[in-house]
Amino acid sequence: MANPRTLIRALDKHWDIIEQLVLTAREQLTWEVDTLLPLLQQTYIEESPAQHQERLQQLVNADILIELPRSSVVELNSAVRDFASQLLHEHQLGLSDIIKVRITEIKTALDTLHLAMRTQDMAALQRGVNSIDQQLRHITEQLQQDAHAIADIAERAKTADNQLPLARRYQEVLDTYDRYIEPMTDLMDTGAGGRFYPLLEQTEAVLDALSEQLAIQGALISHQRSLQLLNFRVKDLRRVGRETLKYCTNTLMPLREEIRRHNQLSTAVAKLLGDLRKRGLKRTFANSELPRTIPCII
Repeated sequence: MANPRTLIRALDKHWDIIEQLVLTAREQLTWEVDTLLPLLQQTYIEESPAQHQERLQQLVNADILIELPRSSVVELNSAVRDFASQLLHEHQLGLSDIIKVRITEIKTALDTLHLAMRTQDMAALQRGVNSIDQQLRHITEQLQQDAHAIADIAERAKTADNQLPLARRYQEVLDTYDRYIEPMTDLMDTGAGGRFYPLLEQTEAVLDALSEQLAIQGALISHQRSLQLLNFRVKDLRRVGRETLKYCTNTLMPLREEIRRHNQLSTAVAKLLGDLRKRGLKRTFANSELPRTIPCII
């Protein structure tokens, strides 16, 4: 594991090349060592080839680049990539399956809270509170990341080369809508089919009941405050989830509808041209005007 101070100093020293690697990591997750030297030459123009080689070795020694076993391939340290991506606003889109896993963890922690209250185990109670708080924080961070990632996807679609076919320019938008917006909409359905909001409502109810019980028992103020803060985080996550899904949907929906209208228009135009060609051929080569025999020219 890299020493934190060493890693931070290395980030400062090699930031220019790290930025380039993060920006290209959307399409390429690993690099052959030899392919990094030209990138270093473009980034550090004033340095010599020997200095580029030395810098590359420093990146490996500082654990910024991780060498994959039995190969000459390296990848960017995941912690470095995530940290730099945050600074550069290069955000990875999460999936509803990740939130489903965290929902399961919250349910387990709620069971821990119930058991802790029955046994009056304040240490177990605090562990359950901490576990739920951690999962709520992760979900909130993911939703914020998702909003930024959706904005990046929409921006890339809008600024893509106009000479490219619209379907190709907006392919990422269509894929994202199918694999993110629709599953997330199902997950956050406020009805019986949803899993997100019913769980938050259940968590609020449990926390309210525990707060009342602790107040009656005369528990420590710190324990009561922990429950109050956690309850506030649950309420805030309900707002964040609703606003994030609305933002992501409203960002991608106009682009999705644009390509649908374009496809419908293209289909209609193609059909119209086809009909015109058929009618034109019939008028140009009417049966009565076609020669019965073709004269032979010598």
